[in-house]
Amino acid sequence: MKSTDTSLHSTSLLTRFSLLMRVPALASSLLILLTACGGKSGSSKVDTVFPSPDTVAVVADSLGADTIPDYYSDDLRAYGLHGRVRSVRTDDYGPFVTSLAGPLAFSPKGVLTSHFPDLLDNETAKNLKGIIDETECHQANGDEFELEFDNWDEFNNPIAGKYTATSARTIWEVNFNITYLTFDRENNWVSRTIAGEAVTRSLNSKGEVIASQSEPITTTETRTITYYE
Repeated sequence: MKSTDTSLHSTSLLTRFSLLMRVPALASSLLILLTACGGKSGSSKVDTVFPSPDTVAVVADSLGADTIPDYYSDDLRAYGLHGRVRSVRTDDYGPFVTSLAGPLAFSPKGVLTSHFPDLLDNETAKNLKGIIDETECHQANGDEFELEFDNWDEFNNPIAGKYTATSARTIWEVNFNITYLTFDRENNWVSRTIAGEAVTRSLNSKGEVIASQSEPITTTETRTITYYE
């Protein structure tokens, strides 16, 4: 883990139970309540989306990286969000527990106002552009979840990474790539596909690997973003 930020800005959840039910030790540990408390002032709107070709991180054929607007605040930059974002709600979850998923809420000035009390020892690290590129969190039972992005496109969207979930008797590890499907008019992604190879390692009481199996996974995430007028 690089330099970390352990404030409330670093905590949220992303789970998809249907993908994890074949790993019972992890599936039972991921039934966590998602909570968020947002700012009250200012009106909001739900933005519309436009489709892009099903290729990695294509925003639009005519849109260049130099036309993407800068970030409204450091908190919005950390989560890779453009425009005056009010809230982010994930509608279809991917398979990872991470502080990037939300639900997220921001004040009119772009300050993160969400509170997530369900995980312990939450940490994030940022790259040189101020965008979160690594998250790590724990649960009271000792389960650990770590996500790290290792490749980015020209629009600062992560396109590859590694995820590891560790419980007392299981390690679930995924090396993955991300394909972006749709973006809204502020150029924030609305749907994307995560595909990769998942390796499940079973451990004995001494923490030694006693069995291992791998299988491909593919899942699509979608989210709803609202904005201040």
